[in-house]
Amino acid sequence: MKPALIPVSFADRLRRERAARGYSQSRLAQALGVSVATVCGWEKGRMRPKVDRMKALSDLLDLSYDALETPARSVGLTEYVAHSRETIAQLAGTSTDKVRIIIEI
Repeated sequence: MKPALIPVSFADRLRRERAARGYSQSRLAQALGVSVATVCGWEKGRMRPKVDRMKALSDLLDLSYDALETPARSVGLTEYVAHSRETIAQLAGTSTDKVRIIIEI
């Protein structure tokens, strides 16, 4: 089975990378010299950081600029199913533990 591509928006990637590194929105905002509302707007996809903020963000999160910008990535089946559960839960307005995916092969 070949890997699938998961579309990952900048907002999703930022939210995941921030959380993975233990930053709250507030702490990230303070470190970047922006408001919490600005970070929230980035994570909701309502706006994007300007180039200078994007550079500071990639430095702070220890990621390349390209890693933050890449719109899709290759993943295996397990991660693809987990991503699909998250997407379905979000669209249905429920939690991921309420979503069950059955694969018949």
